[in-house]
Amino acid sequence: MINLKVDGTREELLRDLVETYPTWPELLAHVREYAPKHHKEVWEEQAIAIAILAAQYDRRDASILEWGTNRGMTAALLKLAAPQATVATLEPNQALRRPARHCLAPLGMRVLPWTSVAYLDFDESTYDMIFVDGDHKNARLDLPWMGRLKVGGLFLWHDFSPKESSRPCPPVFRALTEFSRVLDHEPDVLVRDETGTGLAGWYRREGEQWHP
Repeated sequence: MINLKVDGTREELLRDLVETYPTWPELLAHVREYAPKHHKEVWEEQAIAIAILAAQYDRRDASILEWGTNRGMTAALLKLAAPQATVATLEPNQALRRPARHCLAPLGMRVLPWTSVAYLDFDESTYDMIFVDGDHKNARLDLPWMGRLKVGGLFLWHDFSPKESSRPCPPVFRALTEFSRVLDHEPDVLVRDETGTGLAGWYRREGEQWHP
């Protein structure tokens, strides 16, 4: 398990993470073949961190789930960083789902029309990694997905950012702060810039469940 914890300015994070993942320029160029740059996507330093973390699950028996497909950038990133894994993504917004399907079809990826809450009741699969960038206002409703991770699986969240950060998301920050308190351990993954904008993730430990 990669316990990735880095702080700094965005420029420092980008520099340090590229040193950790030196093939990043090639991977990003490959991602852009499927998902052109868009202003509503994760920042580059966060994208590198996601690639580093996904790559540890590059196995034929591994499965990764994302929700919040948007235009498909992070979905393509997850698939290309872990090409042997099965990767699926949820996008209930039809206006976003159609172009995402067009972009991701060449990668053999499914873009499913479910909300994460509805899919939790429908799907009985377990996952090696779940990346959350969905309905921020209702972040608490996604916390039970911790129970769908395999032991050693990663629950990774975008927008772990307090109100004073440069990209604030108080509902996610509050929900995950409480989540961490109930689990009784700090994030195993924390990629955070100088304003507090960040990614946070927890690996599921043996016997660990989410009990709100």
